[in-house]
Amino acid sequence: MKKLHERIREHLGYTAEEYVKAINGTVDIALAIAIYAHKDQQRENGKPYYVHPIACRELYKNFVGIIDDKHDCIDLDLMDCFDIPFHGVQEVALLHDVLEDTNITLNEIEDAFEELGAKTYFNLYIKQALILITHDKSESYEIYIDRLLVNPIASLCKMLDLTNNMNMFGLANLDDSALERTIRYAKYFKQINDKWHFIEKIKLYKDARILNKK
Repeated sequence: MKKLHERIREHLGYTAEEYVKAINGTVDIALAIAIYAHKDQQRENGKPYYVHPIACRELYKNFVGIIDDKHDCIDLDLMDCFDIPFHGVQEVALLHDVLEDTNITLNEIEDAFEELGAKTYFNLYIKQALILITHDKSESYEIYIDRLLVNPIASLCKMLDLTNNMNMFGLANLDDSALERTIRYAKYFKQINDKWHFIEKIKLYKDARILNKK
């Protein structure tokens, strides 16, 4: 079988040279993988599935203030002071359903990052979080949530995932089952936030950013 990046390049219609030029960092690697991995999948409302991981990434960008993909508009030192993860979050947000819902393997993803010179970054910030955020259907959701709570990147990305999934306007229809599912998601969201307090930390970070600009 062809390597993952070769399959992605062919799907996008790029030459090898064009593809390398189009990839500008680890987030672009994750985005290309996510779009390719979910290319034949749809959400319940009929939209392409890759809209969901992209929306999760956009939520994070909005939370911390990344504008037009420019990271110089955020304060990484201040984020670190408030214990808000940065490295790996956008990538895991984009990739969080790939292992669970597609045939692409962890080794293929790791090889794809390695081919573009980002294996160390992948191992440091992405790999463990990606493993933890992948739900093994043989385990209960409660055990799954408990398991991923040990990792702040996986935890924050799961909150992004749950937030997008709780968007009522993103549902195909709002029946009792969808309502019950949304209520469950809200419970898991709170459970994660009770552990890491990301909602409170992000507010404090934003307030501090405003004060620093005065």
